Amino acid sequence: MDDDNNDDIIYAEDVLEEVTLGDNNEEVLADGIEETTLDDYDADVDYDDDDNDDSEENIDEKCVVIFKKHNEPVFVVDVDKSSSIVVSGGEDEIAYVWTLDAGEILFTCVDHKDSVTCAQFNADSSLLATGDMSGVIQVWSIASKSSIWKFETSDLEWIKWHPVAPILLAGTNDGQCWMWQIPKDNCKTFASHGVSTTSGCFLPDGKTAVIGYGDGTVKGIDLKTTNIIFNTKGKDAHTAGISDLNISADGTLIGTASVDGTCKLSSTSTGKVSATYNCNNNKTENKENIDEESDIESVECVAFSPKLHLLATGCLNGFLHIWDYKTGLLRHSCKHEQGVTKLCWEPSSRGGFVVYTGCLDNKCRSWDARTGQLIDTFTGHKGHIYDIKISPNGEKLISSSEDGTVRVFKAK
Repeated sequence: MDDDNNDDIIYAEDVLEEVTLGDNNEEVLADGIEETTLDDYDADVDYDDDDNDDSEENIDEKCVVIFKKHNEPVFVVDVDKSSSIVVSGGEDEIAYVWTLDAGEILFTCVDHKDSVTCAQFNADSSLLATGDMSGVIQVWSIASKSSIWKFETSDLEWIKWHPVAPILLAGTNDGQCWMWQIPKDNCKTFASHGVSTTSGCFLPDGKTAVIGYGDGTVKGIDLKTTNIIFNTKGKDAHTAGISDLNISADGTLIGTASVDGTCKLSSTSTGKVSATYNCNNNKTENKENIDEESDIESVECVAFSPKLHLLATGCLNGFLHIWDYKTGLLRHSCKHEQGVTKLCWEPSSRGGFVVYTGCLDNKCRSWDARTGQLIDTFTGHKGHIYDIKISPNGEKLISSSEDGTVRVFKAK
């Protein structure tokens, strides 16, 4: 690789009560070959490539920033609304807030007790929530670069901000859900039915929360009354835990991914299941880094296109599936070398038809959902990809990895 390809790389070393609140079944290989079968600023920015431990073959010319401040695997990343600030959290019990364009640290989120696995900016990016596995949740003011609120639950599974109001929702391993008005201490809880809550989110109208559980149950909860609107369980529900869930752009459909190897579509108003997609028609012979054979079937991630009538699912069997949820048809099966751990769609302002995936083979990829064709491959990580995000302006792809780094790539 020519030295010119690396000139742009930068290394960062060092309220609650007030709320009113397809038809073309083709398989595409990752190599592009088609088969017609089914603290305040303390960063030390190093411009000298000789001082880093990335061998030449691990540097991607599309990579513009490599953030190397974390000392352990990085589990979560998020990008603010302005596409200028990133947060990353890891096993080192720290979250860093840094600039997207240069990797310069703005401030450090400390006082966590375990691995930081949750981090998310609120709707207007004025606040940041970080959470660790032990249950310590903090909210930080971006303007003051300081913690303005702190709470401790039992073992934390996930956090989500309300789409408009400064309201934070969280789910725990004991199955309880918490909701707070920030920075006030107004709080509501949604009781557990005895199993862990594994995923959750708000509907776009901000009046309802959808919660997924470890037994495959999905609940819709009215935020004002705390009444259960629907409870999808039994024969219509998943037979194993919910690994991810997502809401369609129009707010009418829930997509749920499960360890049982399927994705289900259900109504946001009734919880009635309208479709079940089997994501394990394609198998992989590569079982490296999979502890149990049954784990290969797990659907790890699901997301609706922001613009098209398409749903994407990523599975540990190594396939990204693109489904047309209007017709119920599988449009494309896109094969990866190893399991897909995360996916996201580009914003609608950029077209809304590109899907990005992060994988156990240490790579990220972009796919054209209309054709199923591989667009690009993003390399350089030396460990599994744990999280990916696309900047709101669609220009940068951010990935975090087991290797302790976060990489920022030119998306297009």
